[in-house]
Amino acid sequence: MGINLQGNILYIKRSSGLVPTYNFSSSKNKSNNLGFLGNNNQQYLSPEDYHRIRETNPSNVICCKNMVTMKELEDDEEYDEIYDDVWEECQNYGKVNSIKIPRPEVKGIIVAGIGKVFVEFTTKDGAAFARDVIIFYLN
Repeated sequence: MGINLQGNILYIKRSSGLVPTYNFSSSKNKSNNLGFLGNNNQQYLSPEDYHRIRETNPSNVICCKNMVTMKELEDDEEYDEIYDDVWEECQNYGKVNSIKIPRPEVKGIIVAGIGKVFVEFTTKDGAAFARDVIIFYLN
Protein backbone atom coordinates (compact mmCIF):
# COMPACT_ATOMS: atom_id res chain seq x y z
CA MET A 1 0.00 0.00 0.00
CA GLY A 2 1.52 3.35 -1.02
CA ILE A 3 1.18 6.51 -3.08
CA ASN A 4 1.67 6.17 -6.83
CA LEU A 5 4.17 8.89 -7.72
CA GLN A 6 5.01 9.06 -11.42
CA GLY A 7 4.78 5.30 -11.78
CA ASN A 8 6.70 4.58 -8.56
CA ILE A 9 5.07 3.44 -5.33
CA LEU A 10 6.03 5.70 -2.41
CA TYR A 11 6.10 4.21 1.09
CA ILE A 12 6.56 6.37 4.19
CA LYS A 13 7.76 5.20 7.57
CA ARG A 14 9.86 6.45 10.42
CA SER A 15 13.55 5.81 10.05
CA SER A 16 14.38 2.88 12.29
CA GLY A 17 18.09 2.44 11.74
CA LEU A 18 19.68 -0.60 13.32
CA VAL A 19 18.21 -2.55 16.20
CA PRO A 20 19.96 -1.21 19.30
CA THR A 21 21.93 -3.61 21.47
CA TYR A 22 22.69 -3.41 25.15
CA ASN A 23 25.41 -5.22 27.06
CA PHE A 24 24.80 -5.43 30.79
CA SER A 25 27.89 -7.48 31.61
CA SER A 26 29.95 -4.42 32.61
CA SER A 27 27.20 -2.89 34.70
CA LYS A 28 27.62 -3.08 38.49
CA ASN A 29 23.88 -2.99 38.96
CA LYS A 30 22.32 -5.80 36.95
CA SER A 31 18.80 -4.68 37.77
CA ASN A 32 16.57 -3.62 34.93
CA ASN A 33 16.82 0.15 35.33
CA LEU A 34 15.90 0.82 31.71
CA GLY A 35 12.38 -0.48 32.19
CA PHE A 36 11.96 -2.11 28.80
CA LEU A 37 14.11 -5.22 28.68
CA GLY A 38 12.48 -8.33 30.00
CA ASN A 39 15.61 -10.44 30.43
CA ASN A 40 18.58 -8.78 32.15
CA ASN A 41 21.01 -11.28 30.60
CA GLN A 42 19.95 -10.62 27.04
CA GLN A 43 22.31 -8.53 24.91
CA TYR A 44 19.92 -7.92 22.04
CA LEU A 45 16.41 -6.60 22.04
CA SER A 46 13.66 -8.91 20.94
CA PRO A 47 11.60 -7.64 17.98
CA GLU A 48 8.68 -7.03 20.35
CA ASP A 49 10.80 -4.93 22.72
CA TYR A 50 12.33 -3.03 19.82
CA HIS A 51 8.90 -2.12 18.39
CA ARG A 52 7.65 -1.11 21.84
CA ILE A 53 10.67 1.19 22.29
CA ARG A 54 10.21 2.69 18.82
CA GLU A 55 6.57 3.47 19.54
CA THR A 56 7.32 5.11 22.89
CA ASN A 57 10.40 7.03 21.67
CA PRO A 58 9.48 8.74 18.41
CA SER A 59 12.18 10.09 16.12
CA ASN A 60 12.49 13.50 14.49
CA VAL A 61 13.53 11.75 11.24
CA ILE A 62 11.22 10.15 8.70
CA CYS A 63 12.32 7.82 5.92
CA CYS A 64 10.47 7.91 2.59
CA LYS A 65 11.04 4.68 0.67
CA ASN A 66 10.91 4.20 -3.12
CA MET A 67 11.02 7.96 -3.59
CA VAL A 68 13.72 8.20 -6.26
CA THR A 69 15.25 5.99 -8.94
CA MET A 70 18.91 5.46 -9.76
CA LYS A 71 18.40 7.32 -13.04
CA GLU A 72 17.03 10.37 -11.20
CA LEU A 73 19.95 10.31 -8.76
CA GLU A 74 22.54 10.31 -11.53
CA ASP A 75 21.12 13.49 -13.11
CA ASP A 76 22.25 16.56 -11.08
CA GLU A 77 19.34 18.74 -12.23
CA GLU A 78 16.78 16.04 -11.40
CA TYR A 79 18.41 15.46 -8.01
CA ASP A 80 18.29 19.18 -7.17
CA GLU A 81 14.64 19.37 -8.23
CA ILE A 82 13.69 16.39 -6.05
CA TYR A 83 15.59 17.87 -3.10
CA ASP A 84 13.82 21.23 -3.47
CA ASP A 85 10.39 19.59 -3.88
CA VAL A 86 10.84 17.46 -0.76
CA TRP A 87 12.10 20.45 1.24
CA GLU A 88 9.16 22.62 0.15
CA GLU A 89 6.56 19.92 0.86
CA CYS A 90 8.00 18.95 4.25
CA GLN A 91 8.08 22.58 5.42
CA ASN A 92 4.26 22.33 5.46
CA TYR A 93 4.51 19.90 8.40
CA GLY A 94 7.27 21.46 10.51
CA LYS A 95 10.69 23.09 10.40
CA VAL A 96 13.11 20.91 8.45
CA ASN A 97 16.73 20.67 9.64
CA SER A 98 18.11 18.58 6.82
CA ILE A 99 17.31 16.22 3.98
CA LYS A 100 19.55 13.33 2.97
CA ILE A 101 19.06 11.62 -0.37
CA PRO A 102 21.71 8.91 -0.75
CA ARG A 103 23.17 8.83 -4.24
CA PRO A 104 26.07 7.01 -5.85
CA GLU A 105 29.30 8.99 -5.94
CA VAL A 106 30.53 6.92 -8.87
CA LYS A 107 28.10 5.90 -11.62
CA GLY A 108 26.94 2.32 -11.21
CA ILE A 109 28.17 1.93 -7.61
CA ILE A 110 25.37 0.90 -5.24
CA VAL A 111 25.19 2.92 -2.02
CA ALA A 112 23.14 1.96 1.05
CA GLY A 113 19.82 3.80 1.15
CA ILE A 114 19.40 4.30 -2.60
CA GLY A 115 15.77 5.12 -3.34
CA LYS A 116 15.13 6.54 0.14
CA VAL A 117 14.82 10.12 1.29
CA PHE A 118 15.54 10.95 4.94
CA VAL A 119 13.99 14.13 6.33
CA GLU A 120 15.14 15.45 9.70
CA PHE A 121 12.68 17.79 11.41
CA THR A 122 13.55 20.15 14.25
CA THR A 123 10.98 18.47 16.50
CA LYS A 124 9.62 14.98 16.93
CA ASP A 125 6.12 16.48 16.62
CA GLY A 126 6.93 17.81 13.15
CA ALA A 127 8.12 14.39 12.02
CA ALA A 128 5.09 12.68 13.57
CA PHE A 129 2.73 15.15 11.91
CA ALA A 130 4.37 14.64 8.50
CA ARG A 131 4.26 10.86 8.91
CA ASP A 132 0.59 10.93 10.01
CA VAL A 133 -0.48 13.17 7.12
CA ILE A 134 1.34 11.04 4.58
CA ILE A 135 -0.09 7.83 6.05
CA PHE A 136 -3.56 9.41 5.91
CA TYR A 137 -3.12 9.97 2.16
CA LEU A 138 -1.92 6.38 1.72
CA ASN A 139 -5.19 5.04 3.09
